[in-house]
Order: sequence, then C-alpha cells, then structure tokens
Amino acid sequence: MQVLDATGCLHQRGILHRDLATKNVLFNLSGEIKVCDFGISRVAFGEDDDFGFVSAKAMEPPNMIVSLPYRAIELLLGETKYGPGLDIWSVGCILAEILLCQTGRRQPFFGGNLENPNKNPTMYVEEIFQIMGKPTDETWPGLHKLPLFKTYNTGKISSAKPQKEQGDERAFLRKFFRSGEGKPADSKYCLTESFFELLAGLLALCPKQRLTAAEALQHPFFTKEKPVPEWHAWHWALASAEIPRGDKKAKAGEDEARKLLKQLSKEEVGGVVEDDKGKAPGGKAKAVLEKWREQAEKRQQQELKRSNSMKEKAKAEEVPGWTKHWSSSQQRYYYHNVKTGKNSWTLPSK
Repeated sequence: MQVLDATGCLHQRGILHRDLATKNVLFNLSGEIKVCDFGISRVAFGEDDDFGFVSAKAMEPPNMIVSLPYRAIELLLGETKYGPGLDIWSVGCILAEILLCQTGRRQPFFGGNLENPNKNPTMYVEEIFQIMGKPTDETWPGLHKLPLFKTYNTGKISSAKPQKEQGDERAFLRKFFRSGEGKPADSKYCLTESFFELLAGLLALCPKQRLTAAEALQHPFFTKEKPVPEWHAWHWALASAEIPRGDKKAKAGEDEARKLLKQLSKEEVGGVVEDDKGKAPGGKAKAVLEKWREQAEKRQQQELKRSNSMKEKAKAEEVPGWTKHWSSSQQRYYYHNVKTGKNSWTLPSK
C-alpha cells in the first residue's frame, strides 16, 4: 500500500518513476517503506479535465526504461506514448513477487522457472501471455497497431490461451494461484477474490484498463478486508500537522535561541554594555555573570536528574518482546512487537 501511495504522489505531480522494482523499494523493521532511485524518472505527462492524462512526447524509447522483469507489456510491444500505467504494472509485479517469495520462490513474478529464467523481451512476453492470457483486439483495442506486436510470433505465444473479454486477467490469475505455480501462496494465505481483482487491475494488459494509484488505494482489498494495513493507518491518521524537520527544525531552534538572548540582553546585560564604553565592568556586570553561572549549573543538574529519571523509567517500562523506536515523522516514540510486527504509540501492559 505504501508503494502505491508513493507512486500516486509522483503521478499527482506528472512524474513517472520508470524503474519501480523490488531493488528500489526500501523498508525498515517498523514497517515503513520508501521508494528510491529516481535516476531515470521524468516529468512525463499532465492531467486535463476533459482528456485525463496527456502524455508527453519525445521521451526515451520503451526499451531503455524500466528493468526488464518489471517492464509493462505495452513497452515490450513497442508503445512510445506511454503513461502512468507503466508504473502501476511494476507495482503489480512487485506485489505478486513478494507474495510468491513468502513461499520460497526467489525470482520476479514473470521471471520464468529457476532452471531457465527469462533473459530477453521475447521470453517475458511469452511468460506474460501464458499467465495472463493472450490479448485480442477486442480485449485491447489497437493491439495490432503496436510497433513490435507482429515480431512476437513464437510457438509459446501462439499456444497461449486467448482472453475472451476485457477483465479476463482476474480469471487467469485465479487459475495461476489456485491450481498453477502460484498454488503454494494460495494455500498459505487463502487469497480472496478481492485480491485477484486488485492484482488483475494492476496487471491489466491494456494500459487504459489498468487501475490508477488513487483507485488502487481505495480498493476494497485495502479498505474493507481484514486486517487493514496497520502502519499506513496509524501513520497518516496522526499526520494532521506539518512537523519541522532537518534544516527547518534547526533554523527554528536557532531563531528561538537568538530571540531569548536578545531579550535577556535588554533586561539584564545593559550595565555591561554601558560600562564597556569607558570603564571596567562594574558590580552590576559581575552580578549578571555570576547569575549566568548559577543558572548554567542549575540547568546542568536538572538535565542530569532528568536523564537518570528517564533511564529508570525506561527500565521499568520494558516489556518482553517489545522494542522502543523514535518516529522522525511524528517526533515521538512508538513501540514495536518483534514477534507480530505490530506497532503501538502506547506501551502495552506487561
């Protein structure tokens, strides 16, 4: 869900990532996911009220973008006027790959078999048509006009079962996971119809029928099926205000310190400035310096006492199986269950 959220954020700004793959998805033990490597990302399209997404022209050829295992079918068939659908296809590949990896299969979803992995575009097109069904002009209008469509005429492609109607990807995926190579994943997770519908929407062969990131995020698989994605839910539910981070936070602290120092100078250090004009520091200046020294010692003692108190409190709060972490986005601590992966803002009872 977080990968879709990041993808949607890019698409809202007219940006195509163009290389979404498992290698470019980072995660930590608290369940937070980040998308990285924007080396070939481009501002590639705009959004029009009447025409929807309007793709940019003069982009790099389709064979020069996206790692081959995650390259959308329209790119493999030579489509040059590509849009946000190519990133959505990659997200679908990532989702299916992660699911199969949980059953021991360590390779891309359309990667072929372990003994003979797919290595070129032709092998990937064969694999896609074998799993998703072979499209027709009825299920994918304009299919035969794609530049490279007629170049893929191997025996495996000819023998692939054709789709009968738009949306048939769902039936083909159900068959793959219920009785094909993906059966171990279905046996382990009891995959639902809602999941097949979502994955089919992400991997729709015709890019115009593919879900957008926003539509996928509102899919019942995320909004109605249990359990609801936990990290995503509690993270954004509490992100109601902008939190200063990085340089902004440091600058705010410096401004506040400067303001307090200026106020203190006006109220207490006036005597020092006046004496420095022609006389040695007088009694008032010495008194101010002594007061500063006492205040510094007092703050140091308070900080030491506070530090010791926090250590004792943290030790008393330790609960077996739970670890304490700092959330940089929320600027507060949360607790993580090592065994279940559950996160909580409050410390669970012992």
